Amino acid sequence: MNVPRVSVWHQRSLFDLCSKVQDGKHPRVFEVHAIRDVFFKSSPLGMQCLTPRHLRLLGSQLPIIVWFPSFLVRRRLTTKAVDLLYLDRALQRLGIDQLTEEETRQACDLRGLNSGQLTSTQCKEWLHEWLELSAKVKESEISLLLHSMTLLTLNYPPVTK
Repeated sequence: MNVPRVSVWHQRSLFDLCSKVQDGKHPRVFEVHAIRDVFFKSSPLGMQCLTPRHLRLLGSQLPIIVWFPSFLVRRRLTTKAVDLLYLDRALQRLGIDQLTEEETRQACDLRGLNSGQLTSTQCKEWLHEWLELSAKVKESEISLLLHSMTLLTLNYPPVTK
């Protein structure tokens, strides 16, 4: 398979973003969106180029069986991510304020955020962030949405010092 090269700028931006997350900092939506080209369908982190191990790690965030052959895991991940993208579009039209507290928590949980230790306000703030990113994601960049389940949830809520 011919994998396109990633520009030095994108490599640096991806490295900086990963370093930020590893340092315990919460990334901003514009930082995640800035590297979206790396997640395009045939790019190195696009769905078509991910290794079976990488697919299984992404799949562990969603309720799918990850021990199927990799082509099935890839298909299920893509289907779940596209479904989530459409749910996000519908939620944007409806408005977060229309959700009850329980629905807000369920929406966060579905997107990978453990809402158990968060306040209702924190859940809404995070969901707003997620929808801001999701609104900019195209179906051809669906891998970005799956990776964002880790990038945007790992260090949330941000620690203020």
